[in-house]
Amino acid sequence: TEAFAARARSPKPGSEELTAATSNREAPGVARIHFRRSAQSIDCSPQTTVLEAAESLGLQIDYECRSGICGQCITRLLEGQVDMQHHDALSPVDRDRGFILACQARP
Repeated sequence: TEAFAARARSPKPGSEELTAATSNREAPGVARIHFRRSAQSIDCSPQTTVLEAAESLGLQIDYECRSGICGQCITRLLEGQVDMQHHDALSPVDRDRGFILACQARP
């Protein structure tokens, strides 16, 4: 069994908490994810999750379940759009405030 406890909704200090996901105008069908805290960007497939993109750059985003239910990978989307197939760990208020789950968010 797994049990997840509720916690305050904010990224942990030191995690890569601010991102932007946009289409890459120079390369149609490619998404660009910019991580604000580290000032790093990566071009990737729209099927790549924000967490996978961060990991490929060696950036730290906490995670546990990778299925959108624990909320450990919560991060804020500053601009652009993402699609999340599962976002059970986010309340409507979280989504309104721009929080996403990096393990599920795809640009």
